[in-house]
Amino acid sequence: RILKDLDESIEGRHVVVVEDIVDTGLTLSYLVDVLRRRRPASLKVCALLDKPSRRRTQVELDYVGFEIP
Repeated sequence: RILKDLDESIEGRHVVVVEDIVDTGLTLSYLVDVLRRRRPASLKVCALLDKPSRRRTQVELDYVGFEIP
């Protein structure tokens, strides 16, 4: 469920999602699916902290600051 949507279209634009921590990946997976349907030119995901041991769904992270247990 999205409480506040984007104010502008991202169609044809380059988008970077910046996340503080990726844990289960469920929220990020949902968000990436929603954004991909809006046809951006590119969509990259950046996370400060990645916690792959807790992952419940596959998510592709393009940039990761630190991997934590």
